[in-house]
Amino acid sequence: MDFSWLINVVVAAVAGASSGFFAPWFAWKLDKARELRSHRRNLVGKWRDELLDVQKISAVRAAKNGAIAVNSGIRVLNGQDRVSAQFAASFVIGHRDYASLEGHLSDNFKSKLTGLTNTSAIVIDAGGIANPRPHILNALADEIFRIEKHWDLV
Repeated sequence: MDFSWLINVVVAAVAGASSGFFAPWFAWKLDKARELRSHRRNLVGKWRDELLDVQKISAVRAAKNGAIAVNSGIRVLNGQDRVSAQFAASFVIGHRDYASLEGHLSDNFKSKLTGLTNTSAIVIDAGGIANPRPHILNALADEIFRIEKHWDLV
């Protein structure tokens, strides 16, 4: 007796059942990966917009002090705000978006950041410096880029 037709029916049934089972699972996995990538892109964008903007940091500093005082963390040189590394570090640590960033930062950078908040502010007027952003914010930008690379977003 020839049972080849039975084998064809069984194979077709198994193939149909397995595709019906696995297709939604694969679609879910792809959607999950897409959402994770989108969420990570949004985080990186938010970190850059909120934590690296010297003008926002300057505005917060001015609002806290009521005005730019002589011993504040800001100096206005050549029409540009200068923010001390200490104030920038305390701004970053105190910002609401830092909580989402902190777990991804390297231990070395976190120790630098917390070390700066524990020191007193010394601002040196170096004249016409091209970059008004404190070195700690440049290092933070590098850390955010490292995280972005690790997440394969660039």
